[in-house]
Amino acid sequence: MPLRALKTAVAGVLCWLILAQQANACTQDETECVEVGRWDLSVAIGAGVRTNPIAGGDNLPIVIIPNLTYYGKRFYLENYTLGYSLVEQPIYSVNLVLTPSYDQIYFQKWGLGNISFDSGAGDSTAFASEGIINNTPAEGMDVLASDVVEADDVQRPPVAGPPTPAEPKVVEPVYTLDLAELDKRKQTGLGGAEFTYFGEKWVASLNVLQEVLNVHGGQEVRLAASQNFAAGKSRYQFATGLTWQSVDLLDYYFGAHEGEVDESMEYEIRESGITPFVRLSWSRELNEHWRLLASVHHKRLADAIVDSPLVEESSVTTVFIGGVYHF
Repeated sequence: MPLRALKTAVAGVLCWLILAQQANACTQDETECVEVGRWDLSVAIGAGVRTNPIAGGDNLPIVIIPNLTYYGKRFYLENYTLGYSLVEQPIYSVNLVLTPSYDQIYFQKWGLGNISFDSGAGDSTAFASEGIINNTPAEGMDVLASDVVEADDVQRPPVAGPPTPAEPKVVEPVYTLDLAELDKRKQTGLGGAEFTYFGEKWVASLNVLQEVLNVHGGQEVRLAASQNFAAGKSRYQFATGLTWQSVDLLDYYFGAHEGEVDESMEYEIRESGITPFVRLSWSRELNEHWRLLASVHHKRLADAIVDSPLVEESSVTTVFIGGVYHF
């Protein structure tokens, strides 16, 4: 990552939601300890949806979410994130991570956005007729005597020449956005460093990431904190954070580029952006294998994204309710 971009990213303070469990880490509740060398597989099945901010894009249904984890002495896997632990201490860890970028999910109907928690526009032109004021009573309308004015009492306007014809109004053509004509937004990966701090019942995480597949060459910084609560068999988690994304990353996904849109709709993103989020989750254990799960995740998109003609919503909300089967 260029030094300038790294300084900008860190100064911007950004985000992503990192799960409370990290490689080989334990909270004071020993049931949260990670067993080294063990594969863990669970599947969430239910009904969910992720709203799509792209103009004309369909919301993304979520029906099944697989969850696969593995923790070795150094290497670990958390769903779609691969990590290598450099430093492990009781209250913090430093890791190298490789994780997918999630911005591409809004440009395809089925993909990563349908199996994970997170991480053309129609005509809007209105036509109005010009009103014509007419003081002549309509046919059949009664005229009151008090309304009748003798011709001699009427002050006639000065005689003028023929009216000047009005200039014809130029109606600008209205263009609609066709998603099928957009250039393909490719899925890519982000690699970098992760620092995680473990509190008594909360976790804070900072990721500084660089795009590694030479798709757009952008950077992303994710900052998040989560806190867990327990009440009987029910468990709650509240998380909040920010994500900072560089100009190159944002323009690749959300810019409207020459050749894919009409010239009047072209839009180049020239500034980085910060997207904050909040998430609330609830789960309740039913038996050894099953637990109930409900989760709602809401993020407010960066202004640079919202200003794009490709985008018609300023936020994204993900909701899921279902059951989780633990193998």
